Amino acid sequence: MSKDTEKKTRKPSRNEHSAEEKARLVLEALAGKQDIAELCRREGISRSTFDNWSKAFVEAGTERLSDPDAGVPAAANDDTEPLRSLVEAFPGNLLISRLKDGKVLYRSPSSQVLFGNPKYTSSHWMNQHERARFIERLKRDGRVDNFKMTGRSVDGTAFPTQFSSSVVDYGGEKLVLSSSIDLTEIQAMQAESDIANARLRDAINALGEGFVLYDKDEKFVMANERYRETLAPYRHVMTPGTPMSEISGRAIRDGFIKIVTPVDGDLAGLLNDAKVNDPSQSEIQLADGTQKIVTLSRLGDGGLAATMTDISDRRKVEVRAREMMNDIIQSLDEGISLYDSELKFVMRNSRRYEMLSEHEDKIEVGTSLGEVTRRLAETGKIALNDGETPEQWSDRIVELTKAYRRDIEIPGTDGRLYVLSVHKTELGGYLLLFKDITEQRRAKKAERDANMLLKVIVEACPTTFLVSRVDDGEIIYYPPASRDRFGDIESTLEFFLKPEDRVTYLNALLPSGSLDDYPVSFRRRDGSIMQGLTSARVTDYKGEDVIVSSTRDISDQLAMQAELERQRNKAHQNEKLSALGELLAGVAHELNNPLSIVVGYSLMLQDKINDPTQKQRIERIGQAAERCAKIVKMFLAMARQGPSQIEICSLNEILETVLDVVGSGLKTAGVRIKRDLDPDIPPVAADPDQIAQVLTNLVLNAEHALAQKDGESVLKLISRYDRRSGEVVIKVRDNGAGVPKQLQPRIFEPFFTTKEAGVGTGVGLAFSHRIISSHGGTLSLHSSPGKGATFIVRLNAVENADETGDSRTIDTCATKNCRVLVVDDEPGVTELVKDVLNESGYEVEICNDPVAALEMLAAQRFDAVLSDMRMPGLDGRRFREKAVAADAQYSNRIAFVTGDTMSPEVIKLFKSTSTPYLEKPIVPSDLIRLVEQLCSGNGTLS
Repeated sequence: MSKDTEKKTRKPSRNEHSAEEKARLVLEALAGKQDIAELCRREGISRSTFDNWSKAFVEAGTERLSDPDAGVPAAANDDTEPLRSLVEAFPGNLLISRLKDGKVLYRSPSSQVLFGNPKYTSSHWMNQHERARFIERLKRDGRVDNFKMTGRSVDGTAFPTQFSSSVVDYGGEKLVLSSSIDLTEIQAMQAESDIANARLRDAINALGEGFVLYDKDEKFVMANERYRETLAPYRHVMTPGTPMSEISGRAIRDGFIKIVTPVDGDLAGLLNDAKVNDPSQSEIQLADGTQKIVTLSRLGDGGLAATMTDISDRRKVEVRAREMMNDIIQSLDEGISLYDSELKFVMRNSRRYEMLSEHEDKIEVGTSLGEVTRRLAETGKIALNDGETPEQWSDRIVELTKAYRRDIEIPGTDGRLYVLSVHKTELGGYLLLFKDITEQRRAKKAERDANMLLKVIVEACPTTFLVSRVDDGEIIYYPPASRDRFGDIESTLEFFLKPEDRVTYLNALLPSGSLDDYPVSFRRRDGSIMQGLTSARVTDYKGEDVIVSSTRDISDQLAMQAELERQRNKAHQNEKLSALGELLAGVAHELNNPLSIVVGYSLMLQDKINDPTQKQRIERIGQAAERCAKIVKMFLAMARQGPSQIEICSLNEILETVLDVVGSGLKTAGVRIKRDLDPDIPPVAADPDQIAQVLTNLVLNAEHALAQKDGESVLKLISRYDRRSGEVVIKVRDNGAGVPKQLQPRIFEPFFTTKEAGVGTGVGLAFSHRIISSHGGTLSLHSSPGKGATFIVRLNAVENADETGDSRTIDTCATKNCRVLVVDDEPGVTELVKDVLNESGYEVEICNDPVAALEMLAAQRFDAVLSDMRMPGLDGRRFREKAVAADAQYSNRIAFVTGDTMSPEVIKLFKSTSTPYLEKPIVPSDLIRLVEQLCSGNGTLS
């Protein structure tokens, strides 16, 4: 029989109990684990003896139990050491106090670490209101479990703690047996715990749930009520000194406790694990299905503390999580297959079966991947490589799976395409993920086709656009049309004329990210400057801002606009000149008839007056009248944009004549005249009077410009022959103030003048420009402000002047005694013509009515007919038509003497019929010459 068995069966005498046994019995009674009467009977002691022991322990602890007054002989201090070691090794904060005043009767060392060693429990509480509620519940219920409060530590600081206390009646006193737990670490651990973990990795503090304490010999010391409730069928053996094998070991043997992990474990295995791993954990399942975690911890003295944590709810959550995860897996669009570390089949979702399998419902858990893939290949749903067998395809897939390969393409025989990706599981298994990428691949192909089409379109697009970075201007995309325009450049900075131009462009673009028709100047690949309009948008490309821009070259458009503006100005100027010409034509027409009379008669009187004074006066009248006639003719010539009478003439001689006329005025104004005339310049074909008018106008303009000048005024006249262009050049240069640059384009406009009101009309330069243009030449201005002005006249030279003479001869004798009919509605004009022709020996008939004149032609024969154009009732054109119709000989016998040469119909008539004509005012010599031509039959003079 063992010593433990002998102790339990033998009833010791009153004086045979050691202090250790007495304390154990008292603690059992205090904890309520044993009925006191039964305990006394079993131990063979009286109730009064036990009460003395209890009173001694309550009053003074274990030391008093060796006091003879307690009913036992004094014991050596060594008698209390085993019990003290046992209690001090207790891992919880054990505390025994009186209920009535909170006086501490016993405190374990761990309790002293937390609270120090105050005499009363009130010092343990930071909040006395909490203590009052705690005492109230304790008095009411006799027990308080897991009461959370704020404790006061030995250094006076607050910390979270938890009390479990029970009240016992002992020796007429109500005593409180308490254990406390420092919750600081527990709360920290709870805050850090992850409720989604597959299993609980962190152990709950030993005092958090059920708690049991064994000594170094693995004998029961104490347990809390939670632990006793857990092992309720065995609580009667939970007495101090009972071996662990009689409590936990019996529960395992009886099947009340089933060890889940380690599998097939027993108590010895758990204890061995605790020796190796401190603390060690095991999962158990009770008979009622409750699941717990058992944590074994070795104490410093070799004892063993065990805690039990209920994980039933957690396991339910885990089961629910697994169910939800399976539901999620089954609902995925991707196919899932799971194999363990040995490539044995575990599970697959329905989508995986729908994708590829026809017979996988027959596959059992544990089937190898090789067998599964071989069966799959044999279904004929997999498009194998040429010459590949199902076994070879299966082996290839297995090897790729072992290598955890991704994106393994598996084509189906139905045209669908699947991608297999293998992932490693946490337990070293294989997760096979199948995706049907048929539509995705088709979409990508369609996208590639679209991109290729877009690229072809973009590459062929003639519009210049490009994509560039905002930050540095680097070009990202550059189509051929842009390369053709700007060359092979890498940055937009290369086609901006100046770097600051791009800065200005960005300042306009970036605030809104959009820009339309922004004017730019770019440099083309050949270095020329392009004027353009840019439209741009800022967008995101691969995480950075880029500019997509398109530029239209508007250089030609601007040039065309400039040309249109020039043409508009020219048309406007022509309109002014046309209006001016019409005005002048009207004025000239009204002056022609009276001027014809003045000119004609003045010339006739010159030969009839012998008085020198009167003759000189008549000559002056004639000269003035001729000058007026020439001016009127010049107006008409300008109006019809053509010279009136072309002759071979010298520009030097015309220039000298002009200086003779206006030279005295220049000298009076203090203008010094310089001549630089080339004597060898060739002649020109021009109307001398009109050219003289132009040069006179230019000289007078220079005189006016020099009148405002301080200092020496110089007018320089230059003549040269430009052999390259074949032109004779006349320059009229002054050293006056010059013409402002902004006014130079308008200087030849009609009615535009820089002179003060009343000084100039703005007609002279416009007339001059018109006259020179009608001669096929040019009139231009070169001027710089402050450096004077130079007007340049250019006319085509005549190389062979001798060949331009008129070779026609007139038989003067044949023209004598010719009969002439003069038709004009103005009697004064007909009388003048008759007088002039009579003086020259012609027989003249006059008629002021064209209809009556036709009757005269029918009744008489005339050698020449002179008719006006504008006549009431019947105009000159219709008069000629009727006369020729009546007698064809008059087709080259009729000539017109008229002032109406502006009308397009008149000009057309002259050209189509080659009818000779004479412009009014009438100069006698011209009139006689015309009649001589008609009478001689050579009526082609015009």
